[in-house]
Formats: sequence, C-alpha cells, structure tokens
Amino acid sequence: MKKCSIYFIIVVLLAVFLTACAASNLPKGSNKIASYSGTFAGTQTSGSGMLDIFELPDGSKKFKGSFGGLSTDTVLFFEGAVAGKQLDGKFDNATGTVSGTISDGDHNIGGTYDLKNLNRNGTWEFTKN
Repeated sequence: MKKCSIYFIIVVLLAVFLTACAASNLPKGSNKIASYSGTFAGTQTSGSGMLDIFELPDGSKKFKGSFGGLSTDTVLFFEGAVAGKQLDGKFDNATGTVSGTISDGDHNIGGTYDLKNLNRNGTWEFTKN
C-alpha cells in the first residue's frame, strides 16, 4: 500500500510539472484564472487529474490538463477551448477527446473522455483548488 501511495504522489507531481511546462506555449499575457483537481474512471483506466483554465489576451479562454493513471506510468495531456460553461478539447499524446461542463458557481467541473486509439472512455470529476 505504501508503494502505491508513493507512486501516486510521483505521478501527480509529474503531471503538475508537465502541465506547468505545457502552459508556457500560451500567448504572452495569458492569465491562469482557475485550477481544478480530482479523479477520472472508466474502461480499464482510473486515476487522478488536474485542469487549469486560462484567459487569453483576446478575452477567450483555454484549458489544459492531465490524467495520471494509478496502474500505469502514463500521463495523458489534453487541452481545448472554453465557451461559456462548456469545455471541448483533444488529447495531446493520444487520439481522443475530452469534454466537460463547469458547475454553477465554478466550484466543480465534470465530463467525459474518449481515448479512441486505446478503446477506453469514462468520466471525470474535478473540484476547484
């Protein structure tokens, strides 16, 4: 059990670091306006994840996030656009989509993912940090 906990912490820290690095390709003047973290689960996949929402200089919003599995060392990154309360995006390092809805009050985000090339899909639920 202790080994699993240490592994989980390493995966989460790696996801945080890599998501921060990925944020560097946003346009200059972009601001992070919210951070969320939580869990995902589905067919043959489960673990923890995180998501950041950014406001770009033109007023539009973009999100970037990651899923880290508990039974594998793979971290999947995704990004996309925010339109109102809707999120629609794609995975960076896998073929698939991620979508979600921001709750009233902006405290939670929940949605679905579909990893087409891995034939896996499921749901995710994140809470504002």
